[in-house]
Amino acid sequence: MIALPDDLKRALALSPERQRAFQGLSTKAKADLVTWIETARDRDHRRRRIDMAVLSLR
Repeated sequence: MIALPDDLKRALALSPERQRAFQGLSTKAKADLVTWIETARDRDHRRRRIDMAVLSLR
């Protein structure tokens, strides 16, 4: 089970369709996405990464 950061959870909750798409990812893909978000250099960069990640889900 991948622990989702709260800010990613909130972003996914805004779109049930994108939340379902995230849930359909493999465990590795979810882990890679969370790691990519968690390694952002600052809060603004992290927010942009979350926005990009959520928008990429279909």
